[in-house]
Amino acid sequence: MKYYLRITYYGTIAKLNTRQDLTLVTDSQDVKAIKEHLAGTDQRNRQLKKLKDYSLFFVKVTDGDYSEIYASTHSVAWEDAHIDKIVPIISN
Repeated sequence: MKYYLRITYYGTIAKLNTRQDLTLVTDSQDVKAIKEHLAGTDQRNRQLKKLKDYSLFFVKVTDGDYSEIYASTHSVAWEDAHIDKIVPIISN
């Protein structure tokens, strides 16, 4: 099996503000840990450059793993900041 990341534009952070199930991650060590986790799932190495640009994440954790991941290149969670949705994909 092969793993890779699908990164798509989702909207702005304002679209996520009503979500009570997401956690905002801005601490540099936590952001780095999420990037390393995602880089390990991108075996095709197509999205690694894009991952480096992200400064904050919104994540949903289910059963100890990330079930939803959103990211922004902005260092502050302004409502009009663009946000991408990141989905790890498994293929044969």
